[in-house]
Amino acid sequence: MKRTTIILAGCLIFMISQEARAQRVPDPKKGDPNLTQWGVMNGNRVRSLYANHGEIARWPDQPSGEWPKGSGRSYVDGVAFIVAAIAPDINGNPIKVLSTNYREFIDRDPVTKIPWGW
Repeated sequence: MKRTTIILAGCLIFMISQEARAQRVPDPKKGDPNLTQWGVMNGNRVRSLYANHGEIARWPDQPSGEWPKGSGRSYVDGVAFIVAAIAPDINGNPIKVLSTNYREFIDRDPVTKIPWGW
């Protein structure tokens, strides 16, 4: 009986320590809109702006989907990736989730006004 109690206590301590180690401290640099970076894609016959959050092109900034490159003709206002998923809630009912990060039509934190995008 005493040995079983010691084994159970050891298992409990092990599980609690694993749970404590599993807690993650988020990277403070992730999700900070001040860290948005823009670059220029310049390949084949196309030039366009792109951002590290997935947005491609940005009218009126140039080049915004310029084709053929060097022509000064822009064809893109702005494009953003959209990620969609269906996941079950705690009752097993499907929740449909959609996320993007585009400069317009994005929800913001009501207090800090930080965008709730990528």
